[in-house]
Amino acid sequence: MEYREPPYPLILDEMRAGKIVPFLGAGASLCGRKKDDCWKAGESSFLPSGNELAEFLAAYSCFPTGEQDKALARVASYYEMTTGRSSLTEKLTDLFNHDYEPGGIHRLLASIGGVSLIVTTNYDDLIERAYQEAGREYHLVTCPVDRKDIKGQVLWQKPGSSEIKEYPPAKLPLAIGDVPVIFKMHGGVDKIIEQNNSYLITEEDYIEFLSRMTEQAAIPATFKMKFKQSRFLFLGYGLQDWNLRVMLRNINRTTHAGNQRDLKSWAIQRNPSALDKALWEKREVDIFDVEISSFVDNLVKRLPPASQLAG
Repeated sequence: MEYREPPYPLILDEMRAGKIVPFLGAGASLCGRKKDDCWKAGESSFLPSGNELAEFLAAYSCFPTGEQDKALARVASYYEMTTGRSSLTEKLTDLFNHDYEPGGIHRLLASIGGVSLIVTTNYDDLIERAYQEAGREYHLVTCPVDRKDIKGQVLWQKPGSSEIKEYPPAKLPLAIGDVPVIFKMHGGVDKIIEQNNSYLITEEDYIEFLSRMTEQAAIPATFKMKFKQSRFLFLGYGLQDWNLRVMLRNINRTTHAGNQRDLKSWAIQRNPSALDKALWEKREVDIFDVEISSFVDNLVKRLPPASQLAG
């Protein structure tokens, strides 16, 4: 297929009108990182890619050299088996508990208004930091995927409050409204309350979460209602993420007002594989081979001058 540009004016208008739910994948956290930069634990001012994190955990746990599959979930499973879950959580917290700079996509979402729900599967707090820098309030809802004491619950933190409440996803009393909601679907780092650090990362974590997804017991009911009414904008994802694929399948099988969901969605992914293209197209998502930083720049150019981001 010949090169096509994303429909920038449409995406920006729909985003500002609250008709788009952005999904932030691993590539979104690398937005702005130089291509030649090499991540080093404890030294780099930027986050690791999934492959870099897998390589680090593999070296640290002496992952068997003969194993060909070094996918992050598999390496993390071995790390947990070798050292225990608490050790894995502590190591991940060591890596993510730093003041990394938000990227252009995080600052854009935090600045333009209109976006009422953002879903991220990243462990970092870049989107929260961007909202804080912009002086904007947000609700934070997190899936504590590996905490046995509150299995199956989500954690809700209201704007400006340090109190965190637990709810079954189906009973979360949070309506989608004027104050944005950040939904951390795979857990993440909590720099204030250490016990809330939680990471969906091992193969076993994915199996557990997929089971909850298929039973409609992972995503808050009010979020699913918003999904049915919205377009999606996938940023930095490949469709190797089974949670994402199961969620898309469940949403596309639902009906709204008696009609099959027919809202067009978009994916921004650099150098997608032929398999990625086929998987996105099967789910009626248009994929565009564009760098996220370039995508952000093109959206910013179309903002009113007073709304454009500095730098």
